[in-house]
Amino acid sequence: MKKLDSLTLHQVMRLSNVLLLAGVALLLLSGAVAEGKTALALIVVLCILAIILVIAGLVLAYGYLRCPYCGESLCLNGRIPTRLPRYCPQCGKPLDETDR
Repeated sequence: MKKLDSLTLHQVMRLSNVLLLAGVALLLLSGAVAEGKTALALIVVLCILAIILVIAGLVLAYGYLRCPYCGESLCLNGRIPTRLPRYCPQCGKPLDETDR
């Protein structure tokens, strides 16, 4: 696997979204399993894994979604963007697919 520093902004965004969605899906799965008479330990493990995935996605987004020129975070007002802006909100330089 590539090191995180070598990923482009779009790849970091995709990876962060995959981790977040996988965590939410796992949390929903644990809720569906809770309906049956499954062991409580399995439900707890699924919930813990879901929380870990969501936290990993958030940390990845807040840590690596930054302008390659000025270093400003692209997570505006504490939220993860649904798509990357064309220009950095801080310095105004264009953000390309090849930016690292």
